[in-house]
Amino acid sequence: GIDYQILGWIEFANGNSADIRGVPKLGGIADIQQIVKSEKIDELVIAFDYKKHQEVIRELSDALSLGVRIFEWPVFYEQVFQKVPTNNIDHFWFISNIDQAEKKLYERIKRFFDIIISAIALIFLVILIPFVALGTLLTSPGPIFYRQKRMGLHGEPFELVKFRTMRMDAEKDGAQWATKNDSRVTVFGKFLRKTRIDELPQMANIFWGDMSLVGPRPERPEFLPILEKSIPFYYKRNMVMPGATGFAQIMYPYAETVEDSIEKVGYDLYYIKNRSLFL
Repeated sequence: GIDYQILGWIEFANGNSADIRGVPKLGGIADIQQIVKSEKIDELVIAFDYKKHQEVIRELSDALSLGVRIFEWPVFYEQVFQKVPTNNIDHFWFISNIDQAEKKLYERIKRFFDIIISAIALIFLVILIPFVALGTLLTSPGPIFYRQKRMGLHGEPFELVKFRTMRMDAEKDGAQWATKNDSRVTVFGKFLRKTRIDELPQMANIFWGDMSLVGPRPERPEFLPILEKSIPFYYKRNMVMPGATGFAQIMYPYAETVEDSIEKVGYDLYYIKNRSLFL
């Protein structure tokens, strides 16, 4: 991890800043250079829109000669937490940080790997189907596959395929959020989920081009109105192909609420900005 010591904060305008509990006020904008020298400050983090204030820009520019590094808050946040602060960005952030054109070669190479890996996985899937069918039918009568509408690239819907892990009447009252210890999951379904075998049929979606191996998880359309109303830029996840797994799933394993989804969107946007074969 990255170790930071917060030395204090600098006031933008007299009486305009709230007190910050436990963090001392070091002075005002005009004192920046003196503060950097006396406190031996390595980095300044700018947490407000300073670009319209020439006096602030001048003081920050002059402070650079002292060897201090200056970060805007979203950039600093991303560096430390490996996610984007969704509540502190706007459309200009996307214009400045997302370049789809430079990712074209990467996307072609990624698609090539998607096809090869999903084709190999589908061979194993065919071998597994009889065993999964037996386990499913013994614990919960009904089809072994489950199809669910999800939102794909540019918001285009597609049918995601999984092995069924829930009872047939799991959504008799309408779409519901899945929870970590969901009572609707069958005994054999718990085994499929724990081993991730239930996800294997998605390899067909990947092979067909609905999804990629890696990307933001595709959302159900039933939940979109709630999520898009509550989460800034949620719809921007659709600017890349959804994935069977992704950076958000690794960094924040399970989302049961809107608040969880807010956290995961920050990781999704970090991935979209920085996506590479290495990541």
